[in-house]
Amino acid sequence: MKTRTLALLIALFLLGLFCALNWQALSTPSALSLGLMEVQAPLGLILLGATVVISGLFLFYIVSQQAYLLMESRRFTKELQAQRQLADQAEASRFTELQTRLEALVGQLEQGRQGVEQRLQAKSDEAVRELSAHLAEMEDKLDRALARLG
Repeated sequence: MKTRTLALLIALFLLGLFCALNWQALSTPSALSLGLMEVQAPLGLILLGATVVISGLFLFYIVSQQAYLLMESRRFTKELQAQRQLADQAEASRFTELQTRLEALVGQLEQGRQGVEQRLQAKSDEAVRELSAHLAEMEDKLDRALARLG
């Protein structure tokens, strides 16, 4: 038990014990003035009843406050969960957008690589043709030079 609850129970027990031990004094009638008239009633029981009524009102107030705070806490928890879900969805959409952009960039790089590869192949083919032409020319000159000598 919490310390406050234990202290409250001890105080209630002591109050009950006090009332039981002094019941004769509490229930003794006395003259009470109500302003316009006077009444004979047990003052101790009236004060004890007023204490019980006020304690009951305080207890009702405390319970209603606890219920209100519990409802507010649940409402805040639901709102927090909704905000967290929105943040997760926004983050997921950002990741999807990032993935799309990365795929587009990879596609552009692939196209660029293919373009460079094609240009490199074309240059290589051109170099091979030029070398073949030079070799054929040199072969032709060699054949003419050998034909003159021979």
